[in-house]
Amino acid sequence: MATTTLSRGRHAPPAPAHGAAKPPTSLVAARRSAPLVVAGMTCMLLGGLAAAALYLRIDNSRSVLVLARPVAAGQLFTDRDLTQTSLAATGIASVPAARRAQVIGRPAAVDLPAGSLLTPAAVGEPAGLQRGEAVVGLALKGNQAPSQLRAGDRVAIIDVEPTSAGSPAAATAATGRQPATLTDAATVVSAGQRDASSTTTLSVRIPRSAAEQIAAAAASGRATVVLLPSEP
Repeated sequence: MATTTLSRGRHAPPAPAHGAAKPPTSLVAARRSAPLVVAGMTCMLLGGLAAAALYLRIDNSRSVLVLARPVAAGQLFTDRDLTQTSLAATGIASVPAARRAQVIGRPAAVDLPAGSLLTPAAVGEPAGLQRGEAVVGLALKGNQAPSQLRAGDRVAIIDVEPTSAGSPAAATAATGRQPATLTDAATVVSAGQRDASSTTTLSVRIPRSAAEQIAAAAASGRATVVLLPSEP
């Protein structure tokens, strides 16, 4: 029987150990890329959360009332006093813009600077009116109102042509309209300070029967307020 022998000094290579085979290249690449996959998924998740938070913030914003100009405590709110802005739902007390009509005509509970957020606590209770009374807001220029009017002052409201056409007599001659006393039974509810444009804002309690005429005169710039002596 024939036999095979190896020359002296040469040995057969050892057989590879069981289970020690070199892993495939694709498996090594997969192991190396796993952290990158996890990092990518984390970034996507964080981006999605940020986008959702931004959407919710925008979606939950609402229109609220802010002060367009200063309003003194006790002064009745007018439409010109209010404007609106968007506010995120952060739990801050505010008055929805939809309640604007409910705020107009009510007094300010505290002094409010321009640009401040209107809160429910800053809106006072409606002025107590007797039957046959009304409250009107007046924005008077220059000499249409005495300076330093205060709540409780008795005043008369007169329909006078604006003096921009010249002297009152000249305005009367040009239009044929004589000054007319609309009421001499008005009481100042609140008075604002004269602003940079020399405008004084008043809230005045008047007889209900004169409300339409006084509102029309105020809207056309013809209303003038005259301070009367206090009742004895």
